[in-house]
Amino acid sequence: MRQKFLIIILLLIPVIYLFSILKYIPNENSSFQDTKKYLENNSSTSTSGTKNVFNFNKVTFYNYLIPILMYHYVEYNQNKADFKRDQLNIEPNIFEQQIQTLLDNNYKFITAGKVATVIKDNKKNTNKYVVLTFDDGYQDFYTDVFPILKKYNVKATLYLVYNFLDNPNYLYKWQVDEIIKSNIVEIGSHTLNHTYLKGTDSKMVQNEIQESKYKLENTFNITINSFAYPYGAYDDFAEQQIKKAGYTNAVTTDLGIIANNENKFSLKRIRPGYNTGNNLIDYLNKLQNNKI
Repeated sequence: MRQKFLIIILLLIPVIYLFSILKYIPNENSSFQDTKKYLENNSSTSTSGTKNVFNFNKVTFYNYLIPILMYHYVEYNQNKADFKRDQLNIEPNIFEQQIQTLLDNNYKFITAGKVATVIKDNKKNTNKYVVLTFDDGYQDFYTDVFPILKKYNVKATLYLVYNFLDNPNYLYKWQVDEIIKSNIVEIGSHTLNHTYLKGTDSKMVQNEIQESKYKLENTFNITINSFAYPYGAYDDFAEQQIKKAGYTNAVTTDLGIIANNENKFSLKRIRPGYNTGNNLIDYLNKLQNNKI
């Protein structure tokens, strides 16, 4: 009797094994690569190197290949001795050519906040999205960038350092009001004082993240969902404070294009430099093919 019982148990093990896999793998609309990735991500490896396919604690995330382009200055720099400014700058005519290139290649311009909405859905999306982001809130955004955005009616995200507003070289609040009214530019936070957040005093990190959001929202009567880490510096604590403050996404200066629900508070970006035309598209395609 005991021997028959053991035989039944041994026969049932493969059935249970197959049922478990079929129950948890992606649906019939998923590609072979999605299924392969799912099984790889949801299998744990023991010290002996074998995989445990019954570890279903992880969640499958769809990877969206969304180029988030990063800009600082867009102007005709008259002071070439300002090396840092010159290195961070591209000229307006180059910026306009980049927009024309992306439009010609059927890219759809969205904001960083929209990226958060797309990846939250965690569903396949065939749209070719691209995001234009501008850090710091320099005066040339109003004088040089904004007219080009309006000319082509494309969206962008502008990250403001709240305490820098109304200071030389930075935007005036009345200009920000006008930019907001255009409905093509999302305003995001870049802290109160452009503070380095990685490994910094916890209270200061909390204040820079929370108060910048509060002040931008109350000054301009808008909702702030997006955040950019100054200097690209962040750590787990900073990410947690971003979530706690109520942001939906945050961008870094790390190179890459993959966006998903795992990295929505550490989204990667691309410096397009002076690439236009085929050079820009080839660069984006290279990143997409390598899935960085």
